[in-house]
Amino acid sequence: MLAIDHVGIAVADLDAAIDFHRTMFGMEVAHRESNEDQGVEEAMLAVGDSGSFIQLLAPLRPASPIGRFLEHSRVYWFRNDGKPEVFLGSADLMERNLDRRVETIFPIYDPVLARRIVDEALELGLADNVKSRELGADGVYRSVPADSPLVDSQSILLQRQT
Repeated sequence: MLAIDHVGIAVADLDAAIDFHRTMFGMEVAHRESNEDQGVEEAMLAVGDSGSFIQLLAPLRPASPIGRFLEHSRVYWFRNDGKPEVFLGSADLMERNLDRRVETIFPIYDPVLARRIVDEALELGLADNVKSRELGADGVYRSVPADSPLVDSQSILLQRQT
């Protein structure tokens, strides 16, 4: 039987959100940690005995990568010796996302749609110089140097949808 593992919710104040879920729904904290790499503090709240969780995520600092939205594009683009292939996925390809979970990656066969995804999601995300971080050889994430003009991919995508 398939079940939902967890649902993530971005919150401004983790302690207040935990108190709310405890008071309103009787949920208890099963796990809590600060994730410096992601710039968030998180708490996993058990949903009864279902084995599912509510994941509360709060920014550790004002410039936290969760920004206004928690999610980002999961676009995989392979040049494939001149025959590009584009895939979309339900999770980042990280070990913690692939253990004990069902995730999917699927191909985009329509070349017009594939080009649009690359242009509007992948290229825009790579051009972001406001919230992006780069992993250095020392294993430390650092802000991408901000060139002019500033590119905030999440704000641009939001403006396109409103």
